[in-house]
Amino acid sequence: TTKLDPKQRECAHSISCSGNALPYLINDVLDFSKIQSGMLELDFRPLVIHDCIDQTLEIVQMRAEATGLELVSWINSVVPRIVVGDACRLQQVLLNLLSNAIKFTSEGKVCLQCQLSSDKTQLLFEVQDTGIG
Repeated sequence: TTKLDPKQRECAHSISCSGNALPYLINDVLDFSKIQSGMLELDFRPLVIHDCIDQTLEIVQMRAEATGLELVSWINSVVPRIVVGDACRLQQVLLNLLSNAIKFTSEGKVCLQCQLSSDKTQLLFEVQDTGIG
């Protein structure tokens, strides 16, 4: 066993997270055909929203750091800890939004925000960046 310094551990962790996300990316391609045919089914289950967001951010963290971007998140305190939803689809959408924000932002930061809708029945996600557009 080789001991890793903190930076190497961070890289290994990021590689592991990215490897775990690979099936989701493959599912993206497969889901596209399901969407076109109207056959996409959502898998609603309880999920810890903070964990879902943290795992998603971990996947894109190294890419953001490599370009000198700050990657931050903000979850409104009224957002429930556990919600019912499709964690896989949520991560797919958030990864897409965050990846695009990082891709088109040359400096500054990318921020993922999550809050509760005014009628308290939905989560609202927003990605803000200091990039073009």
